[in-house]
Amino acid sequence: MEDSPVRVGSVRAVFDRLVLPIGLVVRTFTVEGSNLEVETDPFRLRLAEAGRAEAVVDRSAIQTLVQARAGEQLRDLALRFLPGRIEATATVQMVFAIRATAVLTLRIVDETKLFVDVQSVNVLGAAGQNLVQKQLDAMNPLLDTASFPLAVRLRDVEIREGELVLTGTVSP
Repeated sequence: MEDSPVRVGSVRAVFDRLVLPIGLVVRTFTVEGSNLEVETDPFRLRLAEAGRAEAVVDRSAIQTLVQARAGEQLRDLALRFLPGRIEATATVQMVFAIRATAVLTLRIVDETKLFVDVQSVNVLGAAGQNLVQKQLDAMNPLLDTASFPLAVRLRDVEIREGELVLTGTVSP
C-alpha cells in the first residue's frame, strides 16, 4: 500500500494555555488554513498556502514575565492595557527606590519578534526615560515566534483591555 498524504479541505486548531520556553503563557493560539496535507511517516503537516494565526496573551501573563525578567530591580509592577498602549507603574531600584510610571508601545520586528518601547515616562525627566528604555532593551524581545509550535509571521499586534492579540500568517 502506498503512503500517500491525507488531504484535509480546511483546518482550525486551537492550542489553549501554550507555555513558551521563556515562560510566557499564551491563553490561546489559533491556526486556520485550507488544503492541509498530513504525512504519517515521518509525521508532517503542510499547508498548500499560508494560513491565519492568532495568539491572545493575558495582561497577567505579560506582567508575570516582565517581573521575572526584571528581578530585584522592579517591584510592585502594575500594568494597564489600554487601546494602543500599556501603562506601567512600578518601583525601580537604583541607588535608591523610585516610583515610575511609563507609557509603553509595542512593535513587531522582522515579522517574528514583539518589542516593547517607551513612549513616555514620569520619573527623573529624560534621564529616567533612557533608564527605563535601557531596562526594556535588556528584556526585549517580549515574544519571539520561533518558540511557537508552527512557523508564524506576525502582521499586527492589538492592545486591548486586559490582553494582547497578535495576528499573522502560518507558513505553508
